[in-house]
Amino acid sequence: MTPYFPSILPSAEFPEPDQSSLPFSVNSGKNAIRLLLRSYGLAKGSTVALPAYVCDSLKEAVLQEGFTPLYLDLKTDGTYWTDYNHPEINQHKVPAVILVHLYGFIHPDTEQIMEVCRKNKLFLLHDAAQSYGIDEFKLTYTSGLVYSFGPGKSSTAAGGAVVKGLDPEFYKKHVSAPPFYALQNLRSKQFLKSRVATHRSTSRDKVINRFLPRIPEDKGIRTMCSLQIRAATAAMELVHKLRNTRKSNYQMLVQALARHPLLKIAYDDGDGLYFKMVLSVEGGAGKFKTYLQEHHISCFSVMDAWHIGKTAIASLTHVLRQGDSFVELSTEACIPENELIYVAGVLSGYH
Repeated sequence: MTPYFPSILPSAEFPEPDQSSLPFSVNSGKNAIRLLLRSYGLAKGSTVALPAYVCDSLKEAVLQEGFTPLYLDLKTDGTYWTDYNHPEINQHKVPAVILVHLYGFIHPDTEQIMEVCRKNKLFLLHDAAQSYGIDEFKLTYTSGLVYSFGPGKSSTAAGGAVVKGLDPEFYKKHVSAPPFYALQNLRSKQFLKSRVATHRSTSRDKVINRFLPRIPEDKGIRTMCSLQIRAATAAMELVHKLRNTRKSNYQMLVQALARHPLLKIAYDDGDGLYFKMVLSVEGGAGKFKTYLQEHHISCFSVMDAWHIGKTAIASLTHVLRQGDSFVELSTEACIPENELIYVAGVLSGYH
């Protein structure tokens, strides 16, 4: 099977000259969030509201900038969406809110959240790291926006991220080019190769992949390297070109799930990017994930990779009750049709 969250790109090679550029490029989604938070000029220890049901990199960004996270619970509707209707937000007790747009959809309560933040003059950071291609015109109140090109994104390419809404002088002051010893270009290319479905690792790739993890990664906030910029630019173009193919792939799995007693699509407003599908599994996802592994189908669960904040959110009822039921499957446009047909058959046979 193709790797989970394969690149949208058909190749890891970009022989054309680098004539593209992305303003405000950053070497990771986490560092892009850090940069925006830093630009707000908040006092150390200030509270920042963010979802509890989210990958750890977002939480790390808040903590590394010296802020206090206010973890928010899931809504009561059985979906994976965060409930931003919190007293500390409504009563203007937090200076900044991070609104996360998951899985290629815009958060269904975005209008209400923006109005509360606008009224109370709160910084509102739109984390659309997963979701390049969403309708930005709907984001009418913003203190910055982040897109990412790492695994699990609508524009998976060679890693890195871009920020919108930064002051150019602030960016120049806080972001520098990667030093040679960081090997950012090489790491990015090896990552991209691992995500291109048709790539077969060479002996050289295997040697490089053995020694790269032994070299400490650069922890600075840097620009994207040349390869990352070229790959991201190509991926952003393909997001729009492949929209119909993604929807077709998604619908193939939808048909396999029709009237399934245990597997439900967690959310679909009809206006998503459809590069992956999130299922809600009746009774919890443990047995289902084992079933997929036995059939060599890659899947992902936020709860499996969640380490930061578990103690602090022990009282968040709906995350603990619902979070472990969600499983992500790729429906990326580059996945061969015969593989999707196989996955559809496996899903329909789960009991």
